[in-house]
Amino acid sequence: MQRDCASIFAPHFSPDGLIEKALIFAEGLEHIMDFTQPRALNTLFSMLNRSVRLVLEYNEQHTDFPMSQDLLEKFLSKRLLYSLVWSFSGDCKLPLRADLGKFVLSIMKYAFFFFSPSSFFILLTRSFLPSLLPYLQHRPAPLWRRANPDRL
Repeated sequence: MQRDCASIFAPHFSPDGLIEKALIFAEGLEHIMDFTQPRALNTLFSMLNRSVRLVLEYNEQHTDFPMSQDLLEKFLSKRLLYSLVWSFSGDCKLPLRADLGKFVLSIMKYAFFFFSPSSFFILLTRSFLPSLLPYLQHRPAPLWRRANPDRL
């Protein structure tokens, strides 16, 4: 699973890739603290490491239905965007963080992202569980509900 995660992240770390472009863009923003590339990259790696651990924890807790490759790509892409914005511009004002988010989205070009300035960061922090809602809504009712529906 860790190799699958690494293969999803790898193209973004290529020379002249997403990470490098976002780092250069972030350097030009007005930061509260002095911006240093090592600190920004260290924060990014910590956040991406946590993302991989979330996937591993999910799969460990759901051995019957581990995360599919499609869901893994969507989740890690969203976490990459979230991690980039917060690690590279977490000390910036909200409009500047949104500018970095729009810049990164313009490079990523994933169809499952959309930009709404008022809810941008809320959307990024949401879980990937909404993708599972169609499956959860069609699961059978527990036996005790079927036996006596008026009991609730």
